This record gives sequence, C-alpha cells and structure tokens, in this order.
Amino acid sequence: MPLDGIGVTGNNREHGSDYWPSPYRLVEKMLAALEPEMRRQAFVDFGCGKGRVLWLAARSGFSRVIGVEFSNDLCLEARKLVARTRIAADVINEDAAGYKIPVTGGVFYFFHPFDETIMDRVARNIIESWSSRPREIRVIYVNAVHLDVFKRNGFAELKSIKTCGGRTNVVLRLLASPRTD
Repeated sequence: MPLDGIGVTGNNREHGSDYWPSPYRLVEKMLAALEPEMRRQAFVDFGCGKGRVLWLAARSGFSRVIGVEFSNDLCLEARKLVARTRIAADVINEDAAGYKIPVTGGVFYFFHPFDETIMDRVARNIIESWSSRPREIRVIYVNAVHLDVFKRNGFAELKSIKTCGGRTNVVLRLLASPRTD
C-alpha cells in the first residue's frame, strides 16, 4: 500500500516506506529466536501498520506491546484490531524519529519501515534510552535493508534467517558499550 493517501503525521513522509504486512510465519520464527526472558520487557513495533505484529507479540507473552505508526489511517486499523482481538497494546500515532523510547522497551521490531536517515535516529534513540537505564536490548529487523545502521551503532547480529528472494532478517543485540557520540 503506497503512502499516498493514508494520512501521515510528521515531516518525514519522504523517508517512509510503502506499507507491507509482515508475514505471519516469519514473525513467529523471529519471535521464537528471542530468549524467553526478553518477553518481560516491552515490545515496540516501529511502523506497526494495521497491527498484525502487535497481535503476534501480545499472543507470545510480552509484558507490554506498543505500536508506533505515522499513518493516521493505519493507526485506526491497528486500534480496531487491538479492540477486536482484546489484546493489551498501545498504538501511538507518531513519527518514529521523535518517539521517546520507554525505559521498559527491550525488543524493537522493524519491517523496513523507513530509510537510513530515520533508522539511524531511531537506533540512537534506543541507545539513549539504554543509557538512562541499561538493560538487554534486542532488535528484530525483517528485510534488513539498512542493517549497517545498527552495526555501526553498536548492535551485533545474534541470528539471521534468509527468506525466499534472498531477504535478510535478523535478530540483533545491543552491545554493552554501544556508540554514544
């Protein structure tokens, strides 16, 4: 679904990717690759779209589930899914670049929602949150087009899952001493 006509919040429309829903089976594999204790932390889906990943994360036992989406229309659809399925999830209509990462956030999900510029800002926001409260951090990055952004910001690859078409999907860990400049 192209971004045109889906009501975008913020000034970063040109940095956003078109909406594609995350494949169920792949998300389930990626969630299964996480250590069980990671579910005690909040799960944040950047570019949550219509809420499919929020539902899967809530179903897999995360303590808190948050979706961040800059499309007004997609937020509305995600909120409908949350209400219909009665999962405990917050859907926030905000530009990811300005979203303040909660100190309870431990797992961050991306399905190529935006370009390198915004990805770098979000990675730095995650590190800033970690700096105020150090904790284990994991990133699930599906279709990891800008994987280098995370690697140069102090994240290391824990697991990689290739899919049809050669797409790279990874689980990353924030190292104990991430880049802070």
